[in-house]
Amino acid sequence: MNINFNFKIGNFIVNKDFIEYNETKCDDPECIKKKVKDFYNRYPFPYLNAFEIYEKNDTLVLEENKKQNMIFEKIVINKIHEKIMKTILASANMKPEELKNKRILDAGCGSGEKSIYCALHKANEVLGIDMSENSLKIANTLKNYLNVDNVHFENLELEKLNFENEFDLCMCIGVLHHIYEHEKVLNNLLKSLKRNGIIILGFYSFLHRIPYYLRKVYIMYKYKSKDAYIKHLKELYKQDYLVINNIDNYLHVYEKAFRITYLVHELEEKGFRIINLNDLKFTNCLRLLIQRKYFFLLAARKM
Repeated sequence: MNINFNFKIGNFIVNKDFIEYNETKCDDPECIKKKVKDFYNRYPFPYLNAFEIYEKNDTLVLEENKKQNMIFEKIVINKIHEKIMKTILASANMKPEELKNKRILDAGCGSGEKSIYCALHKANEVLGIDMSENSLKIANTLKNYLNVDNVHFENLELEKLNFENEFDLCMCIGVLHHIYEHEKVLNNLLKSLKRNGIIILGFYSFLHRIPYYLRKVYIMYKYKSKDAYIKHLKELYKQDYLVINNIDNYLHVYEKAFRITYLVHELEEKGFRIINLNDLKFTNCLRLLIQRKYFFLLAARKM
């Protein structure tokens, strides 16, 4: 039996397909989009902690000291994001070496680490797209530092994406849940893939995200303001990327947490076959809940 419901609690709206959190005070897609863009221009994500990048006289400057350089070299040696990317690719039963000769779309690439990982693993071409100019400045600085020529970054809204049958792989990791018009964006991404192309979605899941929402309420109750919580984070963590990660987790202005079966249905309705069906089993979902894993990976192939 299909039960429909929709109710609001403060900034939260709950329905059968997702929980929506909206503190933007907007109900217009363009207004929400601007608020999300402003958030990521202020807090680019993911924040690469190996070096500090800042603007000086309109020029991006890379500041390094001995310790930072050692961390950076370690990241380069490990081909950037090794553990994370292996997990992402494993959801589609892929290994890093299978990126070779692929044309790849990184939708919502942020500061570009995933895109550059794919480029370093000999993808034919990688296109990273994001609407945050500051995130893309970091991405291009990293690209130039590593002298990678098979990755390109574009400042573009995913709602305006207009590719058709062009990519072998599309990654959209940590993005769809920050988009008001998520159905429109999902359709654009699916349309961009060639036949037999693979999409990997990384998103907040309905059940697993609830503990984070409870903590979000507790944070605002305890610290009274976002600035006070950020001050606490800066005192608690020496690494900036940990501060940024917590801000993204608990202080974001707009997000959704999807029911996994809802996105499965959306993909199957559009002619895609789910690859990681085993990950959808109740026992695995329960394990993720116990481990406080709020992020879910869903991979599907265009048939």
